Amino acid sequence: MEERLTKDEKKKLRQEEWKKELDQEHKKKIKGRILTWGIGALILVFAIWFLVAVVNQPAPTTTTTNTKMPAITSSDIQDGPTNAPLQLVEYADFQCPSCKLYYPVVKQLQQDFKGKLLFVYRYFPLSSIHTNAVNAADAADAANKQVKFWQMHDKLFDTQDSWAESQNARTTFVTYAQQLGLSVDQFKKDFDNPATEKAIKNSEQTALDLGLQGTPTFFLNGKELSLPNGYDAFKKLLQDQLAGQ
Repeated sequence: MEERLTKDEKKKLRQEEWKKELDQEHKKKIKGRILTWGIGALILVFAIWFLVAVVNQPAPTTTTTNTKMPAITSSDIQDGPTNAPLQLVEYADFQCPSCKLYYPVVKQLQQDFKGKLLFVYRYFPLSSIHTNAVNAADAADAANKQVKFWQMHDKLFDTQDSWAESQNARTTFVTYAQQLGLSVDQFKKDFDNPATEKAIKNSEQTALDLGLQGTPTFFLNGKELSLPNGYDAFKKLLQDQLAGQ
């Protein structure tokens, strides 16, 4: 015998069906919003990454350009034998994130090509976008006057995140000088000397006059490199240079 529902039961049944449909529609809307937010977040992250890459470095290829690099002289900050078959010159900014990324790459190359590689560091602080870049170069140059450039060089890159946006980076750099065993009084004197900053600014202007587009910029045996894509690509460039000599 067929069971018949009362009006109230039918009404209750319809209300339950409507509730299920509303719940399903609500869940669909939430999923759609989550998907939209997720895509938006990914687009934002990619946009930030792209802007940082464009500002701080050239295109990631391993070809060379025709920019003529000023000759290496005894006044250059250098490490390695002066008659080395490989001469790698870097124009860099201590506050540049890309320079920090390539810092361990260069150190590894120095180890792998020890005795065959002369590495030269040249100041190229991007003062228009990095507020502490010149001060960091001042600190390195002041340390260089006490024959501890490379120790300060490593310290600045190792701790870049802690001073890059500091309002009082000078205090931090004085602390580094003390930790490195420098004469703090002499360091302060050299750091604050107007001639030091003038030399750093002149180095920046020289790089700009060359038409260099960003940091780091590398020259291998006098020829500018478009930024190698990581350690293996960089190592191969040096190996190929050796093989072709």
